[in-house]
Amino acid sequence: MTHVFNRLTLVFTVLTALLIGLTTGTANAAPGDNFRITNNATGGTLIPQDFGGNSSDNILMYAWHDYDTRGGEQWNLERTPSGYLLIRNVRTGKCLKPGGEFHFKTSVTQGACNDTYEYHWQDKANVLGDTYKLISRSANKVLSPYFGQQPGEVVVLETDSNIAKNWWSISRI
Repeated sequence: MTHVFNRLTLVFTVLTALLIGLTTGTANAAPGDNFRITNNATGGTLIPQDFGGNSSDNILMYAWHDYDTRGGEQWNLERTPSGYLLIRNVRTGKCLKPGGEFHFKTSVTQGACNDTYEYHWQDKANVLGDTYKLISRSANKVLSPYFGQQPGEVVVLETDSNIAKNWWSISRI
């Protein structure tokens, strides 16, 4: 009987952990909360070119060294009525969107935020709810550093290969 009780306790604990993980994160982001978005493969933090000091449209995004972001790593996550995210940089006030071609892949840039497919991102959580794939609604590709090997890489859109560079941690700051 003790053996059965121990197994039930273990199952209950795992299910509770999963439910807690699945109910936290971007789904519960309050308006005005700031977040840091960090790539799981490189440890690079998502920032706009010039550390958020350039609010021009169509500038590149980087997965940059987390110790040298100069405030450009802060993002607001705004849920649209259709359930997608607008990912707005706090310093530039601009939102992530697909850009042009960058060495045979699609770059990720910024532009004036609006509620159109181009600016919509799906936040697909892993089973524990602690990392996310950020999927462009218009391109149907995932946000990834170009190579996924080290901080400092340009962020691009690519086909989901379900490897570490496709996953991002989103933490409230």
